[in-house]
Amino acid sequence: MKVIDFMPCSEAGGGRKNTSNVPDCIRFATWNIGTMSGKSAELVETLHRRKTDVCCVQETRWTGAGVRVMGKGTSGYKFLWQGCKDGNAGVGLHISERWIDRIIDVKRVNERIMCLKVLISDKLVTCVCAYVPQTGRSVQEKDSFWDQMISVTGSIPASEMIVFWRGLNRHIGTNVDEYDGVHGRYGFDERNADGERILEFCDAMELIVTNTCFKRQKNKLPTYVSVGTLSAIDYLLLRGCDRRHIKKRQSHCWRRVCITVSVTFW
Repeated sequence: MKVIDFMPCSEAGGGRKNTSNVPDCIRFATWNIGTMSGKSAELVETLHRRKTDVCCVQETRWTGAGVRVMGKGTSGYKFLWQGCKDGNAGVGLHISERWIDRIIDVKRVNERIMCLKVLISDKLVTCVCAYVPQTGRSVQEKDSFWDQMISVTGSIPASEMIVFWRGLNRHIGTNVDEYDGVHGRYGFDERNADGERILEFCDAMELIVTNTCFKRQKNKLPTYVSVGTLSAIDYLLLRGCDRRHIKKRQSHCWRRVCITVSVTFW
């Protein structure tokens, strides 16, 4: 399946390649926002306070596709989103003002998959924001999503770093089993059938679930917190060879948990 809606250079920031005065450490985050309506100011303030450079948001519930500048000056962010006609699902990416000129291109696949390519130091990095169909959606819809993910991943050159931020709504569990090299053994909860599919995808595409590579206190493992419910359903995936670039991982408990990681290049 083809990737559609290539962003022209004027919208992408021109792809300036001068790397002087560009930081070599970038902080990525993911946030299942529930809806972007009425939350723009809160989200931008939180991202700026947490010194976040790029944030993938899922379940925006905005229709259509577009670009909007939020915030002002050095605390500003450019928000790029992709939704659908009925206002369900929806994904988007916030990128801070200091990185806007480093955008090379953006590709919108559909309301569940969106890609942002940026130049960090001398390395091209593609950030993929994905939102898996929830439990209860049809098998056909889930199969279509994973076919698209395979197509998107396969189209990214091996020389580029991939950062997958995904609202996966699935449990991969604590046991490594046959997924050594994919699962780092520090998981959460029991694996389910859809979690198995995530690991199969990672195994096939030579990705690693970085959430499972950090030993943390039990109360810092969940990525979703609700009344009486703790779950780890949001994941950061990288190519196995790029694991060394991850500096740290943190969970911040807001209305929903936001996961941040720092990626360092040297």
